[in-house]
Amino acid sequence: WGALFWNMQILLFVLFPVFLLWLLLMFVFPNQVTRFVILHVPGASWQQGDISKSLWQPAHAAAPTFPCLPKEGQIYTSDFRDGSTNDASTSLRILTMNVFLGHNLEQLLQEFESITPQPDVICLQEDNIFEDLESPGVFHHVGGAIAKKLRMQCFFVPTYFRERKLPQQPNNSRTNSPGLCGCYGLSILSKRTLQNVTTLPCDFNPLVVEKQSDILIGKRHFLLAHYPTANNNSVAIISVHFPSAGLFREKVQMYRLLQRQIAEISSPVIIAGDCNTFPRIASLFPWASTDRMFHLNTEAESWRHVVGGGADSIKDDRVRKNIREDQRKNFFDPFGNEVITGVRGIVAASKMDWIMFEKNRFVVEQTWKQQVKADAPIRELPSDHIWLMAQASTVAK
Repeated sequence: WGALFWNMQILLFVLFPVFLLWLLLMFVFPNQVTRFVILHVPGASWQQGDISKSLWQPAHAAAPTFPCLPKEGQIYTSDFRDGSTNDASTSLRILTMNVFLGHNLEQLLQEFESITPQPDVICLQEDNIFEDLESPGVFHHVGGAIAKKLRMQCFFVPTYFRERKLPQQPNNSRTNSPGLCGCYGLSILSKRTLQNVTTLPCDFNPLVVEKQSDILIGKRHFLLAHYPTANNNSVAIISVHFPSAGLFREKVQMYRLLQRQIAEISSPVIIAGDCNTFPRIASLFPWASTDRMFHLNTEAESWRHVVGGGADSIKDDRVRKNIREDQRKNFFDPFGNEVITGVRGIVAASKMDWIMFEKNRFVVEQTWKQQVKADAPIRELPSDHIWLMAQASTVAK
């Protein structure tokens, strides 16, 4: 035990200065460190969306294709339903998952096919359109592959685009934007015909994101669709992906702007997606929630408070004006903060993903979550997030 004690002391003596140096570099050169993380750290951003030879699987080659990339804010649609749909009901099952750019598409498809009962609606984040290895200018769609496997309709909107990295990669005139080789974004998949599908542009970005604007090609959008229910009614479904970079209060401001966009929707609303509510350690990273460094509550606890109608410090007139109190929508998530949805690195200790039901408009009947073995290597998992699913019924307003 004495030897072990001394070895631990030596290890701490070596690692602690390295940790302090890393913190110093992060806060002295935050923009440079942020850029390095975006471009080079696995799983950190959409920039890893190109499927390389080492990642390429038969499922990637078989994924549905598009002849060109969508434009900024353009919705791509595909439909793989076989014509058999269930009767409209006041109840629906909704699932959300960040699919990690479809890197492990074979496992993703197996996982979705094995889910019992099957969801009626799926919200995907980090959905990915990537270029074929053998045919430049032909683009495969991860969300389309899932929709095809489950025989669902799919709507996709891009967030950010990727530039070609290698000189030998040709610019193809068939793309909407020559020089681009892929994009990632959000999708909504459905067994029934979705109505009034549209995008909700995010007109506010965190400051650290704005400072990386030269490598951010595109614009963040959320995706809104109406799912038909019984008696000619519908439920408004919004697939969201809040940024991983930026202060927590900036994410709250983005949420408040979203509230203004949906204030006049009369249908019951569900917001589902990856809200990037990080664990406490994220307050030590200059691109993340440094404004949370001295907070006692976790981000997940504070996020639940905000979406539930709690007070916050955001006073921006762009958010508050034109929203009457009777229009302001408040939400609840049936999964506790102890439900950890990240399975890689620092996010393996936080509830990142949410299904938020409008208060007083839904009764949640049952919930499910993906079961992951604690010792499972990340390369064998479908994604670095788990899926969540809930079944809920609408109630009269």
